[in-house]
Formats: sequence, C-alpha cells, structure tokens
Amino acid sequence: MRTSRYLLLAVVVLLVTACEKYPDDIPPWVREKIKYCAKEKNDCRGLTIDEYSYNGAVYYILETRAVAFSDEELFDFHGNLICTGDINTWGDDTCGTVPEGQLVHLRDLWTEY
Repeated sequence: MRTSRYLLLAVVVLLVTACEKYPDDIPPWVREKIKYCAKEKNDCRGLTIDEYSYNGAVYYILETRAVAFSDEELFDFHGNLICTGDINTWGDDTCGTVPEGQLVHLRDLWTEY
C-alpha cells in the first residue's frame, strides 16, 4: 500500500513537471515569445530558442527553419537584437560585440514542432 502511494506521488510529480513549457528563470520577453508560438494558430516557422553565455552575460539565439534556409537572431538578456543572419556565415567573426565562436551553450529552452 505504501509503495503504491509513493508510485502515485511520483507519477503526479512527473505529470506536473512535464507540462512546464519553459523554465521559470528566463526573461519575460522569451517567455512571451514561447507563449505566442505555443498557440496552435501561430506558426513560428519551427522556432527553436537556445540560451548561451559569453563573458559573464547571457544571450539567446532564436532560430527559425523554413524549407530552404534557416535564420538566426542573437539577442542579449534584455531582448535587444545583437545581430541576425545564418549562423553558418557568422564564423568566428564578431557579431556586434559577441564573437559567435565563443558563445557557450547553456541549454535548449524551446522548440516548435
């Protein structure tokens, strides 16, 4: 009996955490973008949002995928657009003040399917 209670509690915890669509510690503008794209009626062209760091600051790359190309946008923590384009053409050049080759991937935040 006690084992089944613990099993039920574990299942409930898993279900509740699985429903979370994004982490709590992301900036409001990222949260709003995810909420907008999560609505079935909105097509965000296969948007993915990843979190990066460089030199102690946090950045976000938003990548959309269309049929023939992908397009990336690099934002700072506050939602200011740093640069845009195809990440494959960034190389090790500086994108604003951020060298793309030195961004450290922290986590995947969201993907539109």
